[in-house]
Amino acid sequence: MVWKGVPMKKLLFIVNPRAGKTKSRAPLFDAVAQFSRAGYLVRVYITEAGGQARDITARWGGQYDMVVCAGGDGTLNETLSGLMQLEQRPLLGYLPCGSTNDFAMSLHLHTMLPAAAEAAATGTPCPLDVGRHNDRYFAYVASFGAFTRSSYSATQAAKNALGHFAYILEGLGDLDSLRPYRCAVDADGERFEGEFIFGAVCNSTSLGGLVKLDPSRVRMDDGKFELLLLRMPKTALDLQNLITAMTRMQYDYPGVILRHVRRVTLTTKENLPWSLDGEYCRIHTRDGRVYTGTILCESAAVHVHPDAASRTREEDSMIVRIDEQVHSKEDVLNLGIQVGDYICYDPKTVVTESGFLKSRFIDDKGS
Repeated sequence: MVWKGVPMKKLLFIVNPRAGKTKSRAPLFDAVAQFSRAGYLVRVYITEAGGQARDITARWGGQYDMVVCAGGDGTLNETLSGLMQLEQRPLLGYLPCGSTNDFAMSLHLHTMLPAAAEAAATGTPCPLDVGRHNDRYFAYVASFGAFTRSSYSATQAAKNALGHFAYILEGLGDLDSLRPYRCAVDADGERFEGEFIFGAVCNSTSLGGLVKLDPSRVRMDDGKFELLLLRMPKTALDLQNLITAMTRMQYDYPGVILRHVRRVTLTTKENLPWSLDGEYCRIHTRDGRVYTGTILCESAAVHVHPDAASRTREEDSMIVRIDEQVHSKEDVLNLGIQVGDYICYDPKTVVTESGFLKSRFIDDKGS
């Protein structure tokens, strides 16, 4: 399209309306106006369920000069995952409007939407490291352990109320509430073995608004991620010393391992509860309707459930959080959802522009 003799660039604007504390749409209209003034023809896509930002980016992103997402760190992670499916990737812009905006703070992005929109439309592009966890991409963090559930599985109200890392550790205060994970970690020629209460491969100075890393030691475009491992304390005094070491960023403490790495391989016999912004699913009802949701444990957050770190993840302890406005059993039944309906993991299926099919659960019969 040409406007006043000048070809217009195309921009795909993906908005997560559930992100953050405010529900006002006015700043988003201002952002669209800013993009238009910068010479972009804007298409707006409002997400209604988890995974849609990734899917729409993978399907349509290659047809645009820029993709901009508005939401929290999870929305950004989804959009990045979609972009990584493309052979020719457009520029990416990010308007942070989540509850913590850790990644935005690490990148020194504006948190006021008009200023963030102007920077996305007219600023200078910069490179960003992207990691891969098996078949999933991430730019922020892949983590397991006690703090993972506390921050990333918390409700929106809980995220807004938590605040500080020491507070969540105080909630974990006795050793009985900490579950260690026995594993071996190989990272760029080094090997670490033992029991760990937390592990993360991250590209940020703040994890969940709780764990802080020294900004002078984190670079977002150096081709490396930060590996952080916290060993299981043996005594209450060890736990207190670990809290002190992390709040003071003392990475030489014996229970703390911090490395800058390109590749990490973790080996364990246990089922680690990795967090990369949730595991999505679809619910297929008997009358043919399909709903989306997220699979979670009933004891999702340590500061709310004392057994969150130790509770076994099995059929009787798992729930599905439905992406619908429901407040009672009757509301769920009115959607047509009943006992016996199928709940399926999202296979993350993508058909690339070159005709290749990518998906989970495909064996040689798919080739």
